Amino acid sequence: FANFFALADLITWWQTTGWDFLQSQRLQLRQTLASEITRRLGWTRLTREISTTPLVAFQPPPQWQGRVRELHQFLYHENALVMALPSLGKNNFCMRFSLAHTNTTQEIEKVLEIFSRL
Repeated sequence: FANFFALADLITWWQTTGWDFLQSQRLQLRQTLASEITRRLGWTRLTREISTTPLVAFQPPPQWQGRVRELHQFLYHENALVMALPSLGKNNFCMRFSLAHTNTTQEIEKVLEIFSRL
């Protein structure tokens, strides 16, 4: 029953915080994630700037094209990081980053540190 009684606090928090604030925070984190991946890793952003989705897709540099299994294994087995790696055609893929896994600037930094070891 404890979870049920927490609903009142959640509703109060939602009403005082508001959708606009939450959306602006999410978009700010998304922009930080996107700009840092482009700047520090040199990946090409595929998701449009005006998009408000929590997912941001990037195309890795040419040296990673055709090595999707190797990249996936490095991320998942060695770093416990689950990433979507959709195909863009033969030996070509992109990587989708989600704000569901990068909710803070510290989590974004952790992801960037993992990718900087590639």
